[in-house]
Amino acid sequence: MQKPLLALAVFAAPLAARANAFDLFGAGARAQGMAGAVGAAVDDYTAVWHNPAALTGAEQSVGIGLVAAFDRSSVLLFPRPSGYDPPGYGGRTPRADTDELRTTTALLAGISFPLFLEDLRVGALLLAPFGGFGHVSSHFDDEREQHFGNRIEHDMLGERLKSEVIAGALAYRIGSWLSLGIGLTILPSNRTDAYVYTPNPTDPSQVDANLDVEQTWVKALTVGLLVEPIDRLRLSAGFHDEDAFDLRVRSHVTLGGTEGGEADEPYVQNIDTVVHYSPPRFRLGAALLLDAVTLTAEGTYRAWSRMRDHHGAEAGFDDTVDVAAGFEYAPTATTFLRAGAAWHPSPVPPQTGRTNYVDNDRFVVALGAGRRIGERWMVDFGVQIHALVQTDTYKRRPAGGFPACAPDVGAICDEVPDRDVDRPGVPASATKGLQTGNPGFPGFSSGGYVVGTSLDLRYVF
Repeated sequence: MQKPLLALAVFAAPLAARANAFDLFGAGARAQGMAGAVGAAVDDYTAVWHNPAALTGAEQSVGIGLVAAFDRSSVLLFPRPSGYDPPGYGGRTPRADTDELRTTTALLAGISFPLFLEDLRVGALLLAPFGGFGHVSSHFDDEREQHFGNRIEHDMLGERLKSEVIAGALAYRIGSWLSLGIGLTILPSNRTDAYVYTPNPTDPSQVDANLDVEQTWVKALTVGLLVEPIDRLRLSAGFHDEDAFDLRVRSHVTLGGTEGGEADEPYVQNIDTVVHYSPPRFRLGAALLLDAVTLTAEGTYRAWSRMRDHHGAEAGFDDTVDVAAGFEYAPTATTFLRAGAAWHPSPVPPQTGRTNYVDNDRFVVALGAGRRIGERWMVDFGVQIHALVQTDTYKRRPAGGFPACAPDVGAICDEVPDRDVDRPGVPASATKGLQTGNPGFPGFSSGGYVVGTSLDLRYVF
């Protein structure tokens, strides 16, 4: 019964708001070339993402760009010891590493212009993956994944890079030294009710179904502040609210031949999937604007402790603070050279128990360049390399080694988590520990690198 219902859920899957390439690399080629540290220095429509208040200093322009991400991160599974397979394990999908090269390409488009007043400006930004809108792929981060892909995915990379972005913002210059901005990241979401009738309960592949699908909108608020206390110095502050893909499907199932019986029909199955959660972010930045040199620095606090996994459970992540610095040098009035570096600590605590959330601390280096062509055109290029710090994870090994699998051994072999009733000598809390059907048992290694690059063409009108 479960397979056809899940197929209906996937068929009705929505477009959604979730973390994206902008979160990883920054928006636009200039930001990519400066490691994303441009909140106080951004001067075009990408301010919609980095700091809406900076739109007041943006040129009246429109542009397009190409964005590409090459994900070479990997999760390599340690060999399983013999004698720990749960019943029926050999007939499941083989346990597998995650080490293939994944490439994502997207179109960037943006615009900024005055709205009625020179000090009142509006901007819009779009990131559209060429692979299509609304890509959705979930997985379990514990032993339940043995029944599906039986592999471990990188939680902060991978599918996140395929997400789209639609954003807009409005900014107003209050005085010569102060600007405020407010915006929204807006993407559609979905609520689905599936009404399913199975004529023959012994053949669940044959179903009749009606769908009630509601497309809704997910809105993430962005707020920005830009202060110029003295000449050549800019300070920025910003907030970006949390967003996530939240697919809610309710299946109402009726089995043929049981109508009017004692069964409480229709059976209701709730599927609540949360994919690519991105936490609230608070940014502080500074930019020093000299004659031919711009120096920038930025720190971002991310409230990862609010993180929910793909099925809505709290993940137990830690809050983090990212730091980044950028440099831009103009050897001539029309040529710009850029560089940057950043440090992104992982919010994921050691995964020594049941769960297999995977992330790595990341060190970022960035390079870029820009060229003004005539009075109207600007071309920018940027590239980033994210080096993932190699991490080896080992599941908890009890003193004396892993015990032999037996009916009353809960800490290692129990495949039914969260029991309500204790077995003799084995407390229910023991099932919170390691599960041997888990693809992460007895451990795994993660690392690799990610490359992001952008090429933008902007026209000033």
